[in-house]
Amino acid sequence: MVWVRLDDHFDENPKILSVGPLGLALWVSGLAYCNRNLTDGFIPTSIALRLLSLEFEGPGDQTPSTMLVGGRRSGDADGQIGFVPDRFYIPNLLVVAALWESVPGGYQVHDYAEFQPIRAEIEKERAAKRAAGKAGGIAAAQARAVADGQAKSKPVPVPVPVTTPNGVVGAHDALATLTAFVEIETAGDVDYAKQLADEHSVEQINTALAAARRKRKSGKLWLSHVAAELPDQLKPTNTRPGPAVR
Repeated sequence: MVWVRLDDHFDENPKILSVGPLGLALWVSGLAYCNRNLTDGFIPTSIALRLLSLEFEGPGDQTPSTMLVGGRRSGDADGQIGFVPDRFYIPNLLVVAALWESVPGGYQVHDYAEFQPIRAEIEKERAAKRAAGKAGGIAAAQARAVADGQAKSKPVPVPVPVTTPNGVVGAHDALATLTAFVEIETAGDVDYAKQLADEHSVEQINTALAAARRKRKSGKLWLSHVAAELPDQLKPTNTRPGPAVR
């Protein structure tokens, strides 16, 4: 979608004031037509004559009415007195005020390219967005392919069969299972892993690992990701900032 650019003082411009409300309406409608159709400010005569209709329906009862020009308010029953202008009356006002220029085949908005986006700029921007979207789609597909390959080469079995050297079953098995599949970088990570293992069974750790990997799909698996899947998850005791749970 292309937008019409209007200075917030345009209504004080002497040219705008000279053409009145109907001229203002046609001028703005002309800008919208040009931006919508990427004409760089050109308005064919047939279009210019249709952009502004003097026929309208009043509010409330929606009575059909016609806008009159050059009239005055009268005290008698006839009410408004004026004339219905021909179709070229308002476009000619814009030409006289130098808001439009009369050109072969129609009208040209004065200084259009100085204030409004032109076709070449818009098409260049759209092409860049299409290229970026295509590149992003290719990158996403490649990332998914890599993630699928990693998941197949290093799956998380449930349950994970872990046996400690001394054959002790319990917290040590849970700790070994946890540290085998998550990123451990600091002493704080080790302490947090021990804390989780002390409070949860190896089955709970297995289930949380599998759930976290399903959600993450790709990328590193951190303790915070696994902790989020555990019942009554514990808050980390270390203060090292880690990745947010996604």
